[in-house]
Formats: sequence, structure tokens, C-alpha cells
Amino acid sequence: MKRATPGFTLVELLVVIAIIGVLVALLLPAVQAAREAARRQQCTNNLKQIGLGVQNHLSAHGYYPSAGTNADDFYSSPADAQNAGFPRFGWGFQILPYIEQGALYAAAKDLQPFTEMQSGLALVEIPVSTYSCPSRGLRVSDPRPDGVVYALGDYAGVFFGYLMSQGENSFNYSSGSGQLYKEFGWRGLISKGGHRNSNGAYDRWQQVTAKDVTDGTSHTIAVMEKAVWIERYTASSEWDDGWYDIPGWAHNAHQPTMRSVAGDGKGATPATPGRGYGPNPISDDASVVGSDPRSEVPDQGFGSPHTSAMLAVFGDGSVRSIRLDVDNSPGGVLYRLGCRDDGEVLDPSTYN
Repeated sequence: MKRATPGFTLVELLVVIAIIGVLVALLLPAVQAAREAARRQQCTNNLKQIGLGVQNHLSAHGYYPSAGTNADDFYSSPADAQNAGFPRFGWGFQILPYIEQGALYAAAKDLQPFTEMQSGLALVEIPVSTYSCPSRGLRVSDPRPDGVVYALGDYAGVFFGYLMSQGENSFNYSSGSGQLYKEFGWRGLISKGGHRNSNGAYDRWQQVTAKDVTDGTSHTIAVMEKAVWIERYTASSEWDDGWYDIPGWAHNAHQPTMRSVAGDGKGATPATPGRGYGPNPISDDASVVGSDPRSEVPDQGFGSPHTSAMLAVFGDGSVRSIRLDVDNSPGGVLYRLGCRDDGEVLDPSTYN
């Protein structure tokens, strides 16, 4: 007579399964935290590479990369802009040779950004991994009617105040309000390179040199993580509701590559030059700002997919954490960190 083979009873199996489930539930948060820590470190490395590119640009040219020209000029033909006298595309394009993207820079610098140049893609369609936070992934826009898909970016330079109409060729910087925008708005390490006027003529602005950063490069932000609501990771390809993120990393002096903080109140209040600056930095997954539903307004400013803090690269190449609840009131901490010549140097305890 054969003896019965020992085995688990149904109750024992259920107990084992329950124990495994508990262990998985305990381990999963730790695994997710480890993955996010790795992504945050890669984001830090991206900003270090950007900082190195900014410094190498300064060494090669004697001045920092600029925000380029106004948004309307992004669509001008290279022939129209051959006498501009300064780079028309933004800082992300200008530092390509210094972040191991020299071939892309060489292929695109004399072409319109929608001209096919690499594997059948135009400049605006080619992703640059250095400009993408790994917590968000390589983001792209919805396809345009002609099939173009914009390659988006997650980092931006600092601007103070209002950008909107300054992106248009018809904007007049020689007017009274225009002078205020120019004098008080573009005081970051990355400033506007110039402006294309409605008559097609270019005004070349003074380029920012090391001596212009009187607060010190180690105390002035060059580029920082920008706000992107998690529900808009894939931006609309149309300006009506995707303007804050398109045409992507290659754009010039507008919201995709330059973001707003409150100014110091000079010339107008409450911000310089008076309206349109982004709110306090915000987490990607926030669904409301104050009591208002999430809109385009938060995406004018800075933020992060990382918990409680965003990352910024300073002019000396160092990368530091800045609290999401940092003071962004007019003339506040975020302004002091972004302004190159306000005369105040802050202790790191005020922002990290």
C-alpha cells in the first residue's frame, strides 16, 4: 500500500500567498523610491551637462548663450535672418556643440527649423535626451496636420514678468512699456539675444558676459526644471492650448525655453514689468492651484516631477535642489536667485 505524498493544504497555500502579497506590498514602495532616486540622479546629470555647455559657450564666445529672438522669428527663413548678427534660436540650440551634439548643430544652424535634416526629421522633431527629465520621459507633442511631431524639453532659463506679446514681431521695445520690459525683465544669466521687428530689421541686444553677473555665477541660476502638468505631458501641437511647450527645446525667447518668476517691483507692480509671471513652483501631479482648476497659467513658471523640490543648475555648473514652496513673491527668493545683478547673495538655507 502506497503512502500519501505530503503536500500543502488549501489553507496553507492561501497563507503563503498572503505572506507573499504582504512582502510585495512592503517592497514595492522601496523599489519605486529607488527608481525615482535613479531618475532624479539622471536629471541632475542632465543639468550638470547643461551647465558645462553654458560655461563652454562662455569660454568659446566670451558671452553666455542667449534666449535667441522673439517667437515669431522662429518661423523666418534663414535668408531673411542672415544679417541678424546673433543666434536666432534659443540657448538649447546654442549649446549643442558643447553637449556632444555638434553634428546636429552643424546640420541645422543654416536651415529653417522645419527643414528635413536628419533621418527625414526636422530640427523641431529631433529629441535631445539631455533636455528631458527621465521622470517625464522623452516627451513629444501631438502630431500637427502635416505630420510634424515636436520634441519637447523640460528645462528653461529665467525671465522676470510678462512674455506674451514680446514674442511678436510687432512688439515695440522702444515704447515706454517696452523699455521697462527690456530693462527689468531680461536680468537673468540667459537674456534675450535680440528682436526682429515688424519691418524685418533686427535689433541686436548686448550679450551677457561674466562681468555682467555681478552677484556671482555660483549665486545665479542658469537653467531650472520647468512646470509641466502631468496631464499635459503630451502637449497639443496647436498654439491655442499648447503654447507653453511647443515648438519644444529648440525654441527661442518664449515659454518653451524661458519661464517667468516675479520681478522686484521696479517700474511697475506687483511684478516687473507688472503681470503674467508664473506662480510659485508646482509639482507635476497637482490638479489645482489655490482654489482654481489647473490652467495654462501654472505652466508659465517652474516646477518638477520630483517630490517637494526642483533642480537648478547655477552659472558655475553646480546643481542644487530648490524647494517647491520657495518664496516667489515680487522680489522674493526665487527672483534673487534668478537675477544676475540685484546685489543680494542668499544663504542656501533660504531655498533648499
